[in-house]
Amino acid sequence: MTTSMARDFERGRRTELDALAGALVRLADAKGVDVPATRTAYAVLKLRARQEAGSAEGLGEAAVRR
Repeated sequence: MTTSMARDFERGRRTELDALAGALVRLADAKGVDVPATRTAYAVLKLRARQEAGSAEGLGEAAVRR
């Protein structure tokens, strides 16, 4: 079994990464809550999505917040 997001990554489809993990990171930032595991997972998956899309942009704090 795989998650729908994993299948989307495998098939090169648009994922709900920003709507799920991104929203949680943004909400945590707004409330001043530290969510290091979610932030790390979001950053890694966002980097993967950008690499698969052919983007040469590196990963940094700005990339995590987009």
